[in-house]
Amino acid sequence: MCGRFTLTVDPAELQDTFSNYIFPPKFAPRFNIAPTSDVLVIRHKPDTGRVGQMVRWGLVPSWAKDPSIGA
Repeated sequence: MCGRFTLTVDPAELQDTFSNYIFPPKFAPRFNIAPTSDVLVIRHKPDTGRVGQMVRWGLVPSWAKDPSIGA
């Protein structure tokens, strides 16, 4: 299933790499991101460009009635 990973990049470094990037307010480097944790992703929105968004990490099958199955 899903594994753990880290996100240790400095927010200023992300700003340099992704110009016109909008940070979510609660972004901070993390060293142990486990399934069901919220994690930063950068996605492209056609009207605004690159946007950071916190999403839940894990695999939840489409047939699941309870999201905790992704743990």
